[in-house]
Parts: sequence; C-alpha cells; structure tokens
Amino acid sequence: MEYQQWIEECSLLCGWLEKQLRKVTDSLLRSSGFAFYQEGCNSPLTGIIARNAISRAISQLDYPEQDQSLKKPDDSYAVACVTQDVIDQVDRLNMIKAEFREFHERLRSSYPTGKEGTDVMRLVLRRCGFSRLNLENADRLIPTILAPVSKITWHYNSSQPSRRRTLNDAIVELRTLQDILGEPTHDAIEEEITRLEGRAYSGNLSVAQVLRSASVQSLRIAYSYMDSEGSRQRELTYGKNPAFVLDRNLALECLPPKEVTGNGVAKGRGRPKVISSRLVSRFLRGWYHYENPPLKKQSSNRKAQNPHAKTGVPGIWFALNRHGKPVFAFKSTTGSKTTRSILRYGIKGAWKYAVDHMNSQPPADVRNGLIESAPTEESLERFLESCR
Repeated sequence: MEYQQWIEECSLLCGWLEKQLRKVTDSLLRSSGFAFYQEGCNSPLTGIIARNAISRAISQLDYPEQDQSLKKPDDSYAVACVTQDVIDQVDRLNMIKAEFREFHERLRSSYPTGKEGTDVMRLVLRRCGFSRLNLENADRLIPTILAPVSKITWHYNSSQPSRRRTLNDAIVELRTLQDILGEPTHDAIEEEITRLEGRAYSGNLSVAQVLRSASVQSLRIAYSYMDSEGSRQRELTYGKNPAFVLDRNLALECLPPKEVTGNGVAKGRGRPKVISSRLVSRFLRGWYHYENPPLKKQSSNRKAQNPHAKTGVPGIWFALNRHGKPVFAFKSTTGSKTTRSILRYGIKGAWKYAVDHMNSQPPADVRNGLIESAPTEESLERFLESCR
C-alpha cells in the first residue's frame, strides 16, 4: 500500500514539473528581452537563438549517459532578461522542484539504508514513466534576479566535501576499529586513544572528516548592481542553471569564467584553506585537524562597537551606509556582508528582508517570531543620535 502511495505522489509531482516547465519555456520563447548563452569555449549566442538554447538547457532532466543520442554537454553560462510574468512562472517551477526534492528525500529516508531507499525511488520513477530522470537536475533551482543588474560573471569554486566532527567522535571510531582489527593493532590503537583523551585535548574540539579526497567544483554567478542610494552591491547565486533576470532595459555585461575565456584563474578568489594536513590519528583515514586561525592584531585607533547598533538578534545590526543613511547590516546566506535601506523599505520591511536572508537561518516558527520583533523607531533614533 505504501509503495502505491509513493507512485501516486511521484506521478502527480512529475506531471506538475513537466507542465510547469513547458509554461516556463513557452513564456521564455515568447519574450523579447536580452538573452545570452555560451556553452564551454564556443562562441556566445544571443537573441532568439540563445533563448532556444536556454529552453533546451532547463528542459534537460534525463541522464545523458543513458542515451547515446544525448551527448553530455559542457557547462553553459546563460542569462535571460524577462518580464515579471515569466519570473512568476519560474518561481512556481522552483516551488514544484522543492516539493519534489522533499518527496524523494522523505521516501529514501523511510528505508533502513540509503541504497534501499534509492533503489525504491528508481522503481517508483520507472513505474511513473520517468526511469531516466536525473534527480539532481530535477532538484536544481533556477536562479531569479530582481535587482537592476548591470554585470553578471561566472566563476568556479572548488571545495573538498567534509563533515565537522569532534575528538570524541574520533575516539568512538578508534574503539570500533579496535574491535574490528583485533589483537595485532589493539595496543597501538589504545595508545592513540590515550593520547586523544589526554589533558592537552578537549573532547569537543572540532576536527574535519574529509568524505572524498577529490575536490568538488561548483559554478557560481556573481552579479552587481547599484542600489537606490547609489551604492554598488554584489551578490552570489548558483550558476549551473541559466539565470532569469527581471528586464529593466539596462545594458547587461556577461563574463564567463576566466578559465573559459583564456585569461587564467582569477587570483585572490575563494576562501582560505581551513583543513590542515595534520592527521587526527594514523589509524583514521581522512580525519584532519582544522588550521589554527591566524591572530589578527586590532588597531589601537579602531573605534569600539556602538552599543546602540545592536538589534537584539545576533548577526543583524544598525549601520550607516557611505551616504550616512541608516541600514540594517547582516551577512547573507552566501556569507557576504549585505545591507537593506531603512529609509526606502521602512523598519519592518528592511527588517523582514534581513531576517529572511541572513546567514544563519532559524526554523520557520522562530523566524516568524524574529520578524514580529522588529526594532522600534525609538531604537533607531537612539542609534542615529549616538552617531552624531
């Protein structure tokens, strides 16, 4: 009975996905805004040819390697300027994609092992007529950009999949390994456990378990625009799918990654290395200590933090932009410092945006409570008075 329910729910979601995808592609092909599409090192396409290529790119949900006629394409770099109606259609498609992802994650987690859950999911897809569906492609959201964008660039990020663990976890792993390997290495592993349990270490000290030795490369889109106060803002989003930009009749500059254009790799980009080469134990493959963060000297003439800048929510604070106008400052989900104008959007509007987009996202019920507890006009006045 449960298996039949999986099939019915999957058929419904896949049908919605196909139907909404057709609506998006039809709306895209009817649009007339600027479009850019470049696949690998090939020459870029624009206009209706680019829109056709973008339509094919977002419609490709099957595994290409299962059909010789479907050649695995190079990475593509694409953007389409569209009307608000098309943006709304894309938002609806992204909602269905999110529902589908929630469904298959729920299905797979209901079985004892990941392999068993994946096997059942493939059987369900086969019964629904979607046996070649690539779940990663089906899940991948299509980025939408509403800001008045003037420049879009693509770049690659490389990262090593890892999991944050503790020394206590390492000790548990060593105990398990000790039972498996038996007498030949028992004493040597016991010495390692004794060393980790020594006073020089803390059981809650974080260590990294590298899940795969090979780096994973991901494609990102960076876009910049001028806000209403004349400040240039820069934000990031995922770049594997084409981006849909709200058409404002602005000249848009599109720059593929430097690795593709032949200008080499951009220097100084990316995050500093955080995982060291120091093994936690010679018996634990892939377990490493984190790098010790460098000590930063604080300048003696640096101003102390204004206590009136605090809002009561860690990670969001009052600030002044370069024009001296009040804003809420926070770190966005991409980790970059972002601001939201209070004069333009009002305290409640700017506050809601900051809570919805701050780096550490709380559960939905907590987030709703934070939105309701927006700072008052009096607290803003106290902050402005302290800055005079």
